[in-house]
Amino acid sequence: MKNYILLLIFLIAVMTGHETRPQGVAVNEDQSAPHPSAMLDVKSTLKGMLVPRMTTSQRTAISSPAEGLLVFDVTTGTFWFYESGWQELGGGSSHWNQNGNDIYYNSGNVGIGDQTPQSAFTVGDGDKFQVDETHGGISFNDPNATITFPPVSGSSNPIITMFASGTSNMERMIIAHSSDYPDWGLSYEDLSDEFHFVAGGINTITISPLGRLGIEQENPAYNLDVTGTARITGSMYLYGSVALNNSMTIAGNLNVSNDIYMSGNKGVVRGNSSTIQKVVRTSASFSATNMASNSYLISGTLSYESFGGTPTVVVGQLVSGSGEWYKIKLIPYSVGTGNCIFRLFNTASDAVTFTGTWQILIIGPE
Repeated sequence: MKNYILLLIFLIAVMTGHETRPQGVAVNEDQSAPHPSAMLDVKSTLKGMLVPRMTTSQRTAISSPAEGLLVFDVTTGTFWFYESGWQELGGGSSHWNQNGNDIYYNSGNVGIGDQTPQSAFTVGDGDKFQVDETHGGISFNDPNATITFPPVSGSSNPIITMFASGTSNMERMIIAHSSDYPDWGLSYEDLSDEFHFVAGGINTITISPLGRLGIEQENPAYNLDVTGTARITGSMYLYGSVALNNSMTIAGNLNVSNDIYMSGNKGVVRGNSSTIQKVVRTSASFSATNMASNSYLISGTLSYESFGGTPTVVVGQLVSGSGEWYKIKLIPYSVGTGNCIFRLFNTASDAVTFTGTWQILIIGPE
C-alpha cells in the first residue's frame, strides 16, 4: 500500500512539471501550453537544457547518425550537428564585436582560406590577396592574379578614380615599379591634366590633354616637343613644318612633303663620312680699274665662322655689280678653318673695270 502511495505522489509531481498534449510537450514551471509549432517546448528563467555530452571519438563513433542530430563535444568545447556529415556550430567567445547592425574585429588579421594571414585581411592560401591595415593598400602575391571587370555596352563609371574631389591635387604616382622604387613609373598631374613617365622622380616623358608628347619637356608646346638629341632609325615622313633647335640623327630616309626650317645657324648637309658638316653663307665684294688682260689680283682676307677642319669654299652668284664683272673669275686659295684669300683673274683679252659682290658658301666639318 505504501508503494502505491509513493507512485501516486511521483505521478502528480510529474504532471505539475509538464503537460502532454497531442500537438507537443511543454516543460515549464508556469503550466503554459506548448507552442503550436513545437513538439517540445522548454521554458525556464532559472535553468537551461543539456544535450548529450561526449568526446570527439565518441561522437564520430555514432552509427548512422540522423540528419539534424545535435551533441556537445567536450573535446572541442563546441556544439556539433549532423547534416551530410558533422558540422561545428562554433564555441568559446567570438572574436567579432557588434556595433548596431555592423560587426568588427581589430585584435589581429582575418584570413579567408588562409590559416596564417599576414595582412589585416587576406584571401587564399599564401596571402594571395591582401589588404594592408596601415594605409589600406591592396596587393597580390600570385603572379597569375588579374582584375576583371564586366563588359559594358553603354555609359559606365570610370574603372579607377585618382582623387575623391578637387582639381588642384598634387601630382601623384598612378603606377610605380615597387615599394622599393616608388618614384619610377607613371604619374598624373592634376593642375595641367598631364601624364608623366617618371624615372627616379624626374618627369622624362609627358602626354598632355591636347595630344602633345614631350620628351624631357614637361610642358610640350608642340605635338612633338623634344629637348635634347633625337635619333630616328628608319624612314621618317613629315607632313607640315618642322623646327629643329638642336641635333637630329636619322639613320634612314627622311621624306619631307613641306618645308624644313633651321635656326641657331644650323643647316642640312650631306657628307661622305660620319663627320657632322655645316654650311656658312656670306658674301665678298671686289673691284678693279683697268685690270690688264690675263692678269690677276690678290684680295684681302675673307673671315668666316670657324670650322672643325678645312672647309670647301664655293663662289656663288653675283649679288650686285657694275662694269665688266662677268669677265672676272674668282678662285679661293689659302683656305683655313676661319678665313681664306681670293685670286681675281681677268679672262678677257682686254683690260676691264668692275665692281661686284658675290655670294660665298663655306661647307665643312662642324
